[in-house]
Amino acid sequence: MKTLFTSEALSQGGRSGTVRSPDGLLDVTLGNPLENGIEKRGPNPELLFAAAYSACYHGALVNAAETLHIPIQGSTVRALVSLMELDNGSYGLAVDLHAQIPGIDSAQALRIMEQAHITCPYSKALRGDSPITLMLDEASNALPSIQEKNLGRDLELIEDLPTKTQELTTLMDVSEKTTGEERVEVTAHILDKNE
Repeated sequence: MKTLFTSEALSQGGRSGTVRSPDGLLDVTLGNPLENGIEKRGPNPELLFAAAYSACYHGALVNAAETLHIPIQGSTVRALVSLMELDNGSYGLAVDLHAQIPGIDSAQALRIMEQAHITCPYSKALRGDSPITLMLDEASNALPSIQEKNLGRDLELIEDLPTKTQELTTLMDVSEKTTGEERVEVTAHILDKNE
């Protein structure tokens, strides 16, 4: 076993204080959902842990997909970290890990998630002490067919816009030189062109 790197952070004031790193990359005033008046002052420790866990597990997810030779793109991981008060008066964490892995079937996605859970350092650190639930969320990045159809139509309209604009400008020029019934006829022609 070899150490790849070590990160350091200093806490002052506990859950209602600050955390910072010696290099200044981290310098955060904490919020505390359990203390009135400072709930939203800054992130709480569980939020910071959720961010770190989602990033770490996502890295493990990508590595697991490569190991299993299942190409993935556009995956996301969402971590929900809950602070729990246990029956014996102590505290613990519960974690829900939600992943979206578009383009592959559910069985493959779950296989990747389980493999990632085995290798992720954060999962290993919590294993046995905190309940961790893996959840596969349906990928929602694909446009519904009606939206795809509308998008294609809109793109065609945009591409035709310079030509349509020139046609309308010409017709407007003609319209300005006409009066009475001729103007009504030209206006009707413009409306027909625009539909």
